[in-house]
Amino acid sequence: MGLGLSIGGSETLGSDFLPLVNYNAKAGRLKYSQRVEVNGRWEKQEEDVSFQQPAFVADLENIQVGWLFFRAGVAPVRALVKIGQPIPPCPLGDYGVDERGNAAKPKQGFALRVLDGTRTVREFSSNANAVLGAIDSLHSQYEAAPEKAQGLVPVVQFQGATEVKGKHGSNYTPNFAIIKWVPRPEELSAPGSAGAQSVAVPHAASQVSLPPPTPQAAKPLPF
Repeated sequence: MGLGLSIGGSETLGSDFLPLVNYNAKAGRLKYSQRVEVNGRWEKQEEDVSFQQPAFVADLENIQVGWLFFRAGVAPVRALVKIGQPIPPCPLGDYGVDERGNAAKPKQGFALRVLDGTRTVREFSSNANAVLGAIDSLHSQYEAAPEKAQGLVPVVQFQGATEVKGKHGSNYTPNFAIIKWVPRPEELSAPGSAGAQSVAVPHAASQVSLPPPTPQAAKPLPF
């Protein structure tokens, strides 16, 4: 089935209320991030987990699709619906210009709830072309799997990244693989959207190209 999106774009988005999974397509890096209160002030903490081959339970049944826009210094624009519903119109507005001097506008993307190895619910959202293709393929695998019909949910592992060269330089497509199926965890049983009503705190992604992570042995999973 896939996501039903017209794949294109190059930015990443996230929700402020849930801890995040962030993927930098320019560097091939996967990070966990969350906001923590330190001495009365909120600070963002990040952990690069690219080399750990992290795995997480992915709530692909309730993935949201639609439009996302991200720019440092302003709140993200999110117009998302649960997959299977008609994608809403692109939000209108003056979004300035992009890095190439063209009129900026929201791009089609997704928001997905995941449960990481510490049993923390996070949001993974993006409108980056390299990420959309990977998640589209992953969702098609999920839809076709017999385990889905049994009510199970997939455990998805990040297995490094593949470089894709284009006219604007290299991007790294994340490699995701379904490694097992499990009963739906209680943490993902609550109905509702993946941060649909959240407002994210913008942050600039690094534009420094780094080599993709080298796969390492996966750690035992608690689920």
